[in-house]
Amino acid sequence: GIAQAAAKEAVLPRFWDDLATSAFELAAGSAVALGLGVPIGLAIGWYRRVGYMFDPWLNFFNALPRIALLPLLVLWLGLGTETKIAAVALGAFFSIVVPTAQGVKTVDRTLLDVGRSMEASQRKIFTSIVLPATVPYIISGIRIGIGRGLIGVVVAEFYAQTKGVGVIIIKSQQALNSDRMLFGIILFTISGITLNYLTSLLEARFQK
Repeated sequence: GIAQAAAKEAVLPRFWDDLATSAFELAAGSAVALGLGVPIGLAIGWYRRVGYMFDPWLNFFNALPRIALLPLLVLWLGLGTETKIAAVALGAFFSIVVPTAQGVKTVDRTLLDVGRSMEASQRKIFTSIVLPATVPYIISGIRIGIGRGLIGVVVAEFYAQTKGVGVIIIKSQQALNSDRMLFGIILFTISGITLNYLTSLLEARFQK
């Protein structure tokens, strides 16, 4: 059964290498998405001209199935880790940038007016009012982005078939080994549930 398949995998060094590879790809891709998505989202929400410039492109690429871009990523970056990190980043980026921009736009205008009436600088208003109010939106975006990032890992590993838990799944499917395949799927499921739970705790803390 699945437990036997798990026991067989656990004693193989290759399995732990695959697990570490998938974890690294998810972490690195999520870091890229966060590092780009949050500043761009804040800029889109805070600066009206930036919002006008980015909104049409943001809507276009957000509606575009990112999986369809995978062959292009492979063409540009090859079949290595870089492609899988890019797939994760692409999957998570829009899930972060859109809620972040929306969070800035929904900041209570009364608070902004109070800050301006006290002659606070734009920078002070942004850091003391806008940014704290936007944090729950950012975390909510991260929560959604993790799920899409996991999809990016799976699909990219299916496509590249080099290393990772996705390779365990696709190789098991090719060998008609359903127990091993389900074990790989369960690993991704547990990862998604765990990360979703951790971000929901963080989200609840900032919403208090």
